[in-house]
Amino acid sequence: MTMLARLDDIMHAAIMVFCLISSLYFLFQKCDEQAPVRLRHALGTIMLVIAIQSSLYFVGSFGLYDALVTDKKLVVLVNLQVVPFCILMLAELTRMTELTLKRFLSHSVPVVVSLLVYVVLKYVNQMYADVIYYVILIQGLVYITLYTIRFLKAAKRYNKAVADVYADLDGRSINWLGRCIGLMLLLVLIFAVLKVVIYGYYDNRVVNMVFLFLTLIVFVDLCWNIDQMRMIESIPYGDEQAAVLEESEDAEEEETQHVETGEGRVLTAEQKEFMEQLDIVCTEGNLYSMHGITREDVAKAMMTNHIRLTKLLKEATGLTFNAYITKIRLDQAARMLLETNDTIEQIFYTCGYRTRSTFNRAFTDAFGCTPKEYRSKAEH
Repeated sequence: MTMLARLDDIMHAAIMVFCLISSLYFLFQKCDEQAPVRLRHALGTIMLVIAIQSSLYFVGSFGLYDALVTDKKLVVLVNLQVVPFCILMLAELTRMTELTLKRFLSHSVPVVVSLLVYVVLKYVNQMYADVIYYVILIQGLVYITLYTIRFLKAAKRYNKAVADVYADLDGRSINWLGRCIGLMLLLVLIFAVLKVVIYGYYDNRVVNMVFLFLTLIVFVDLCWNIDQMRMIESIPYGDEQAAVLEESEDAEEEETQHVETGEGRVLTAEQKEFMEQLDIVCTEGNLYSMHGITREDVAKAMMTNHIRLTKLLKEATGLTFNAYITKIRLDQAARMLLETNDTIEQIFYTCGYRTRSTFNRAFTDAFGCTPKEYRSKAEH
């Protein structure tokens, strides 16, 4: 056995073992109430399917499934069977739908049928089978492209909605989804380029190893981020909430009294009173220091509803709930850095941050320097 063949076997084994362990982890691990259990089970199912598919490589090497090993086109079509699972997991991730049996069948049955049609035609007429193969590939690419665009748009709406509800986005934002999908598309592009460049000069196992290595990176990235995800209890802007917002807007059209703010914004008397009350509740009431504070917590403290809070906050400041709480937290942190001798760890925890890395990142974005540098500049 050549060195390339050994490395190829090792990479296939690594993929299989990682996917198997990950599937068991996400399917059977007991997690806290904050973990999105259905999402973890969806990913566990995907990893299990991939682990089974990867095991076919070794089964074929023992001669039980020679056709699967020798017919590369069949291997591609078998691997496409995981696509519906990925689509459904993304649907669960962005809360666009639920993982129902009917929806699962609507995605998976066409893919399974296409595989069976190819297998039948392969033994009837190879030319017809090849035509069906390329038709399936084109349809698959269109299918994947459309859903990629759809989910990137859904992720953008999702992140915006979550920022209106939660002050702490760690484990709730899915900005990483774009990176993960980008890695997948890059993987396909690299594989296609290497296939053209290397084919005919070196053993094709070089291409396979590069592909498998990048695939493993994508799987690790996906599993890590899903493992960090926290439960999302509600996403705003449903039909009922939209109706309430519309009624509130109609009622406030009669309000004509305005007050000029220092930032040049024009506020109604209600908005000005609301912002003064919000500042008092969040600062003097120390709500900003609560870990995991939500829009509902603040609305309850103000004896109002969360829809009115979101509406008036956006009209008065243009900020999401997360951006507003972050601003208060960082202003308080900056003040404490200048006026106290508290350590940075004490300050970021007091200001509602769970980790120093999150605090440093937010502080640097707002002030252009790290908290340590900010304090050092003030001392000099």
